[in-house]
Amino acid sequence: MKSFYSIICMTVLLLLSCSKGDRPVAYNRPADNAAPEVSTAAIFPEQPTSDKALTIEFAAKDREGDPMQFTFRWYVDNTLVQDGPGQTLEPGKYTRDSEVYAEVIAADSYSPGNPFRTKTVTVINQPPVITVVALSPVDPAPGALLTATPTATDPDGDDIKYSYQWKVNGKAVTEPQESNTFDTKGLRKKDMVFAVVTSTDRQLEGKP
Repeated sequence: MKSFYSIICMTVLLLLSCSKGDRPVAYNRPADNAAPEVSTAAIFPEQPTSDKALTIEFAAKDREGDPMQFTFRWYVDNTLVQDGPGQTLEPGKYTRDSEVYAEVIAADSYSPGNPFRTKTVTVINQPPVITVVALSPVDPAPGALLTATPTATDPDGDDIKYSYQWKVNGKAVTEPQESNTFDTKGLRKKDMVFAVVTSTDRQLEGKP
């Protein structure tokens, strides 16, 4: 009789163990629970530049109201450059003419939904910017050779080319030219000479 009782107990324990092991785990989605969905997503600004951060504006919903987490996959020229919770892509990972798009994935406590791909944006070119133009010598005498030396930056790191137009007393005395020097021979004291310098990256012209 004791042996029979022991066998029954062992059988009950075994059944309990099996029942516990067959219990659904957290990531098994219930049949009546839908995965979250991203309904819209777009990269801003729509005309990005290489020196500004990109960000994603999006909308998502979960039918059951479950809490959601989001993953953002950033692609530059079809290469994955960032994968994670970062909704912003910082400068340095794209350059002028780069093509950028992203995938947004919403997930609840069970599993992620389908990726939503944004439209592709192209990083546009920016013109160079002249910050200062120095004329030397500072206090020239009539007949001195003046030299204009500009300082400029290009946000895209492009090579910069300059053109120079010289003016005397407000009137242009030369056409725009590559030479950055001007001979003051024939001028008089108190004549005012200045140079209009224009920069270009060979695609876009900056402000004089």
